[in-house]
Amino acid sequence: MEEETRPLILILCTGNSCRSHMAEGVLQEVAGDVLNVQSAGSDPAG
Repeated sequence: MEEETRPLILILCTGNSCRSHMAEGVLQEVAGDVLNVQSAGSDPAG
């Protein structure tokens, strides 16, 4: 499925340093062919 047609799942947390990256990786592994998975932070830790 092309990226433009896949639903976007955004995992948002404050730091975007650990949990959101882990959740993004798990979702990419499980459903990356049908979902566009990304993570971000509202106050990134760097």
